[in-house]
Order: sequence, then structure tokens, then C-alpha cells
Amino acid sequence: MRPTSLLLLFCALFAAADAVKPCDRSLIRGVAAEQVNYDSTTKTLTCKHGSNSLMAIDINNTIIEAITCDDVDGWKDGSKYENASGNSWIAEASAPINLECYEYCAVERQRGVVSRLININGSQMAREVTCEDAQQLIVDDTRYSNIYCEIGGWSVEGKSKYHIITPLKVECKRGCTQGDRTDITMSLSSVNASKTMFECNKPEVNGTTHGVSVSGTVYPYLECDSKAGYTYKDAVVADAFAKTDMQCDILPEPTAEPEPEPPAPGPPTPNKPTNEEQTSDDEDTNKAMVIIGCMGAALVIVIILIVIMCIKRRKDEEEEIAREERHHRRREERKKEERRREEESRTESEDVSNEV
Repeated sequence: MRPTSLLLLFCALFAAADAVKPCDRSLIRGVAAEQVNYDSTTKTLTCKHGSNSLMAIDINNTIIEAITCDDVDGWKDGSKYENASGNSWIAEASAPINLECYEYCAVERQRGVVSRLININGSQMAREVTCEDAQQLIVDDTRYSNIYCEIGGWSVEGKSKYHIITPLKVECKRGCTQGDRTDITMSLSSVNASKTMFECNKPEVNGTTHGVSVSGTVYPYLECDSKAGYTYKDAVVADAFAKTDMQCDILPEPTAEPEPEPPAPGPPTPNKPTNEEQTSDDEDTNKAMVIIGCMGAALVIVIILIVIMCIKRRKDEEEEIAREERHHRRREERKKEERRREEESRTESEDVSNEV
């Protein structure tokens, strides 16, 4: 074999030894090894999340959750979130790929904002943004209790609304606040400690007093809590978190209510008896009641005597009837005895006659 052929053979062998296998980790350029996770079994690459940051792959200004590789089909978009394009071809399996790890779902830091990472669906990471205490979350002048963000986008009340690339500007706001006011006094309500009372502290001038004015109506005072809002005697004046233009203004004098007309005279009432007359009437009434009671008792006694007499008379009649019945039976028995004797005597006479 010629020396030239041997040299070409050795060059080919060295080139084959230096050739990179398809889908190899070394084809990933632009990021350090500690920034990404690469599963050699599934040939899937993702960016590592931080302690309070969500990271995604940025390829040509396109945010991708993950990329996968196939020896034949090459590198593809491996995102699995809802509405993801998925399986979009990126490069050949043996081609190098330049990418970066980009933080998404970021939030501009504001006072009172609570931002934390949570786990959803077992493995999917998301960001939850809420406020401290009883504050409300304000985004684009809209109030929310909380909002969420994942690779698919910011979700407000179940609807995707904000892009994940731009850091979201949020604000936590307390209800019932008017800032630093010198003309408005804020204090706890004496009736309900959970409410804040707003009063105008301007002094009285020439008999005129000042109240709290909202939307052209002047109130002696206003109360406020986060749920009910600004109220006056339970009537809602404004929302607790709304931008309320509260001013001091002269309190209108209350309109005098007309005095009620005296009632029409009624029919004349009879004169009431004096105490002596009332006492005499009471004594007469008591005497009459005693007499009626005695008469009632006497009537009861008479009725009892009549009943006793009736019972005795009835008993005497029954005894008389019994005696008459006994006498009647005796007479009947005597008559029967006499007839029997007559029969016997007649029989004896006939026997004697027959013998003669």
C-alpha cells in the first residue's frame, strides 16, 4: 500500500473517531451543563428552575418548555403544556444547537406581593402571586385575589391573559385608604372595631360644619371595611379599593321636619268616680256577692233535701208494693188449700156412696 493511501486511511479513522453521535449532549451550545437537565434515555433537554424562578429554553427568541431528539427525525419542540405547538422541527440530529435558558412568569417586586412556586399536576411547576394580609392584588386596575403562571402563560380566573416573557407588573393595595391626609381624620369606628371611620377635621366656622364629600354628596362621616366598602348608615357609597376622591365640604343643614298637627278631639269620656265612690261601689259589690253565695248554698241544701225525700218516698212505695205482693200470695195459697180440701171431701163422699 502506498504511503499516501495509508495517510488517507489514518485521517479517515481519526475523523470517524472525532465524529459526534446524533442527539449527543455535546451538540447543545450556549448554556453551561449546570443550567440544564438532559435525559439520555428519552433524549430530552430542559432548563433547571431556580429556587424562585421558572426557566425555559429560548431558541431564536422562541420560548420552549423542552426539546427532544430522534436519531432520524432530529431535534424537535417537546413542550407538552396546553396549546403548545409540539413536535416542531428544530434541527438535524447531528447539528449543533445554540440556545439560552430564559426566566419566564417573572413578577416586578412590589411591597406586599407574595410570589412563590407551586407544583401542579404532579410535575408541572407554576408561579402563584398573592398579597399579604387582607390586601387585594391589582393588575391593570383590575382587582384579583390571586393569579397563576405556567409555561402556557399567566392565568387569571382560568383564562390566559398576559404574556409570560414580560415581567408582570402587579400591586398590592389595602382597602379603605386615603393616603396621608391632613383634612380627613381616620380612626377606628366606635360601633364596629373592624371598620375605619373617616371624618372631616375642619373646625366649625360661623355655625357651619364640614362633612366628607364623595361624588358631590356630603356625609357627616363615612365608615369603611374591605368587604362592605365605604358606607354611611349601611348604605354603600364606594368600593373599598376604588380610587375614591374624598374631600371636605360644608355639611348641609338638615331640613326641619314639620310639626305634627294635634289630634282631633275625641268623644267625651264619662267622669271617673272618686276614690270614696269607688270604695263604696266595691263594698256593695262584695255584699251582693256574699248574698248571692248564701242564696246559692241554700238552694243547694234545698235540692239535696228534695232528693233525699224523693229517695225515701220511692223506697216506701217499693216496700208497700212488696207487702201487697206477699199478702196476695198468701190469699192465693189459702184459696188453693181450701179448694184442695173441698176436692178431698168430695172424693171421700163419693167413695162412701159407692160402697153403700
